[in-house]
Amino acid sequence: MKRNYDIHNIKILSVYSAIAYLFAYLIVFLFYNLITALVGSSFHIKTLLVHNNLLFLTPDNSSLWNFDNTFVIFTSSAFVLTIIAFVLIKIYNKYKEYEGLIKIFLFWIVLHIFNRI
Repeated sequence: MKRNYDIHNIKILSVYSAIAYLFAYLIVFLFYNLITALVGSSFHIKTLLVHNNLLFLTPDNSSLWNFDNTFVIFTSSAFVLTIIAFVLIKIYNKYKEYEGLIKIFLFWIVLHIFNRI
């Protein structure tokens, strides 16, 4: 009986891709929220990062929330992740001929970054 290695390889690649998808999501989620929390703490706005979102402990009617602070806090992580995405695209292009997991992982990170932005 002849074994079909192409289907076997696709199954293995699908499992590795799903694992890379999950790790990439976690990395992008943590970077996005950590950058937001760090910039918020520089404006003395208290934050709490829980497993599924970022909580702002400073009340909404606080004088710390003004237009400039809010704009900087919520755009800083998008700006930093955009720069990281373009750097990762350059790295991805260096691995054009490479057939490994790093290419899949970089692909998922870049996709999650653009989705998060």
